[in-house]
Amino acid sequence: MPLHKYPFVGHNRNAHFLVDSSPKLDASGHIENSADETLERSKERQKHLAGGMKIIHKAFEKYNNVILSDEGLWLSLNYNQRNPLDILCENAREYGYQIKVIVYLRRQDLFVTSRWNQLVKEGAISQTFQEYLDDLLFRRSLIVDYAESLDRIAAKLSKENVIVRRFESSSWVGGSIYTDFLDAVGLAPDVSMKSLKMDMNTSLTLNFVELQRQINASADISNNQKEFFSYFLRKASGKGKEHSKYGELSTEEIQEFLAQYEEGNARIAKEYLGEDGSLFSPVIKDAQKWIPDNEYMDQDRILYLLEVSKAAHGLPLWEYRCKHFIKAIIQKFLSRF
Repeated sequence: MPLHKYPFVGHNRNAHFLVDSSPKLDASGHIENSADETLERSKERQKHLAGGMKIIHKAFEKYNNVILSDEGLWLSLNYNQRNPLDILCENAREYGYQIKVIVYLRRQDLFVTSRWNQLVKEGAISQTFQEYLDDLLFRRSLIVDYAESLDRIAAKLSKENVIVRRFESSSWVGGSIYTDFLDAVGLAPDVSMKSLKMDMNTSLTLNFVELQRQINASADISNNQKEFFSYFLRKASGKGKEHSKYGELSTEEIQEFLAQYEEGNARIAKEYLGEDGSLFSPVIKDAQKWIPDNEYMDQDRILYLLEVSKAAHGLPLWEYRCKHFIKAIIQKFLSRF
């Protein structure tokens, strides 16, 4: 467990001190955010990095293996001013431990759509999907160029220390991501292990993503108000239809998008998995491209307004505040360990 609790970062993301170890670079190789260049910010980073490494060393006194995980590592491995893997390699040489990297790869179109959905849901961006995709391919193209990114990791560790798994349920050992990960680290599934029964990070259906995106784009709403409205939006999204026939990209656009990574993906399958053929399932779900003025939009707006209107009775607002108060207390308690 890291010593420092980062805002809006789950406590189970125990490698975030590495993600935050240095500023992000833009497409031209310059520091993206000038606020990250300050002496105060640099000292803060170094303090958290030193604290995180201290915990690793302490853990090795008791355990043979230590697992670090954070969803932001894939980005930071290519776009941090200082590569987090270099930091670990330097430390490993000094303290005598070996590094292995486990990477779960999701088909590129599914990855970018899920990432956009998550960023909108968090209130981090107000871009449309197409705006986000264009920006991603211009500034962060290595995120979806899996072959190039893996080769960069393998250049530091060798391919033998890079374990590639598919983020496809059909390929998971035991049909579960939990048992598959245990297999990846060389452990047999423990009968006493209990997997989470609830989805801790559900995606919004596309109509509700659009409503959230419009909230994010509003300059007249405070952050607290945005969080308040988003709370009811997530509740309403769970009651709406899935609208599964719609997607951010049409079937033809998905095929065109994936074609540019076909060769690299095939090389990953051969060189990292020892397989001939496709890295991912070639089955593409038939979908219509989502448009704002679709047949479900009015219905979903009403569902959302009904949820917000309940706040007039007071109870949902207190429920909202209570949930966030309890969550803050739990995180503060856990951060001590």
